[in-house]
Amino acid sequence: MGMKLLIVHGYEPSGHASVARAVETAARAKGLEAVRVNISSDYHATLGPLVAKCYMWLIRRAPWLWDFVYDHPVVASLAGRWQGLYLRFGSRRLERRLRDIRPDVVVCTSAPPMAALLLLRARLGLRWPVAAIVTDYRAHRYWLKPEADLYLVASEEAAEGLRVRGIPAHKVKDTGIPIDAAFAQPLDRAQACRRLGMSLEGPILLLSGGSRGLGRIREAAESLLARLPKSKILVACGANEDLLRELEARLGENPRVRLFPVVEPAHMHELMAAADILIGKAGGVTVAESLCAGLPIVIFEPNPGQEAGNAGYLLAHGAALRAKKLKELGDVVEGLLTAESMPTMRKAAKALGKPDAARGALAAIQTLAVDAAAQ
Repeated sequence: MGMKLLIVHGYEPSGHASVARAVETAARAKGLEAVRVNISSDYHATLGPLVAKCYMWLIRRAPWLWDFVYDHPVVASLAGRWQGLYLRFGSRRLERRLRDIRPDVVVCTSAPPMAALLLLRARLGLRWPVAAIVTDYRAHRYWLKPEADLYLVASEEAAEGLRVRGIPAHKVKDTGIPIDAAFAQPLDRAQACRRLGMSLEGPILLLSGGSRGLGRIREAAESLLARLPKSKILVACGANEDLLRELEARLGENPRVRLFPVVEPAHMHELMAAADILIGKAGGVTVAESLCAGLPIVIFEPNPGQEAGNAGYLLAHGAALRAKKLKELGDVVEGLLTAESMPTMRKAAKALGKPDAARGALAAIQTLAVDAAAQ
C-alpha cells in the first residue's frame, strides 16, 4: 500500500494554498496519494472566513496593529487558547475525516491549522507525524510547537531562527519554499516574450500585489508609465477584481500596459522570465518564484510582519532594492535599469532560488513518514 499524505492549509487564495498545491502535485507525480484540505472553508465555513477577513482588514486598514501583534509573545500565548476554540467548532467533522483518510503523515503550510491538528492528535492519541512547511523566509513564534515532528523552511537563516528558539536541530531542514514545477523549466526572456506576443525592445516591468492583488498597484503603474516612457508594464492583479476593473478603466487602452487577473503558475513563470524587474510586495511564494527566475525585485510597501522579514532577507543577499515611498519608486527602478549592478543582482537572485523545493520537501516528508511507521 502506498503512502498517503494529508496536506492542510488555510484560506484561499494565499501563499499557503499555493505551497500546498505544489506539494500535492509533487506527491502525485511520485505516485503517492495526496489529499489537500482547506481547513478554513471545509471545516469552518463561518469562523474560517471571519479570521481571514480580520487579517485582511488589519493588513489594509491597520498595518501598524498587525506589525504589533505579529510575533508578539503575549499574543502568541493567547493564540494558543484561540486555536483550541477554533478546533472545538469543527473538531468532530475534522476527526471523522482524519479517521476516514487515515494519513501516514500530515503536512501543514499554515501555523494555525498546524497548531489545531497537533491539539487534535494529542486529544485522540493518534500517531501520525506532523510536518510544517514555513512559507516565508522567517518563522514567527506562532510556528513554535516542539511537538511538531518536522519543519521545512525557506533558508538557512530561517532554520537557524527556529533552532535558536528551541526547535531541535534534527527537526529542521532547509528545503526552500515549494513552488510549481513550471519554475524548474528553463525559459529565457526571448522565449517568454514570444509566448506573450511582446517585443524585446524597452524595459519590461512586472507589477504584482500577490495572490490578492494588494497594495498601491494602480498608483505605482501610473507613476512608472510617466517616469519611464519606453517601458512596458505587466500588472498581475491576483484575485482583486476591483483593482482589475479600475486599471481597465484608467489604463486599459494604453498599449504599454498588459493586465492579468488570477495568473496560473506556468503563466507567472512566463511573466517573470519576460520582465526585467519585479515591483511590489514581498510575499513568500512570490519571492521564491522570482528568485528561481533570477528576477531582481524592487520592494514597494511590503505588508508588515512576515513580508518585512522576507524583504530583509532579499536586501541582505543583494537580490532586491527597496522603495519606501511612491515618490521614490521611479528613481529606484530607473536607477536599477541603468545600473551596472543589474547582472550581479540577477545572479544573486538566481543563486537563492530553489526550483526543486517541492521535491526536496516531499523527500523529507516521506522519510519522516517511513521513520514514524518503523517506530
